[in-house]
Amino acid sequence: MDPFSLGLEGIYDDAPLETHREVLKKAGFHTGPPNRYEGRPTPENEAAWKELMSVGMIAITEEEHARMPRGGTAALRDGHGIKRLRELIWDAEKGEAEHWQFGHASHCIDYLRQSLMCHGDLTPIYMLWSDEHQTYMGVQENIMQCRSWDAIVKWSAKRNTTGMRVDGDHGKNTQKHGFVES
Repeated sequence: MDPFSLGLEGIYDDAPLETHREVLKKAGFHTGPPNRYEGRPTPENEAAWKELMSVGMIAITEEEHARMPRGGTAALRDGHGIKRLRELIWDAEKGEAEHWQFGHASHCIDYLRQSLMCHGDLTPIYMLWSDEHQTYMGVQENIMQCRSWDAIVKWSAKRNTTGMRVDGDHGKNTQKHGFVES
């Protein structure tokens, strides 16, 4: 198999690449209870975000390393960016945002922009008329072709022999895990 036939994820011999159809839940603009990640920080949603980012950096095999010089996955990297932006929003609202967070947020926004443009999901988002708002509104509950996040986390956890986390201090011990300094 051409290692780049699936993008760089094609370097893995055991990646969970299966997909399924899933209806995305409404996000933010709804009257029902929030999902476990939404809203101002609470002990419950903070725990959910911590769990979401619990795996982090993965180790790659020697054979995989020969195909690509760096480790980690884009899915977990994108999650890191979203988590950092969330932290900045709520810290700024409380007047507790630190200067470094804005620079990091700019980096995360541009990384997420590049990821969005790379993946270019063409799933139709249809519009319905809202009498209440007197305009067309995007319907948020769309059917998407998704990977199993649980399978990705399990696979990543099995390969996380580095001890590094995407949202933690990942500047230590990189040399022994095949990371290439830029």
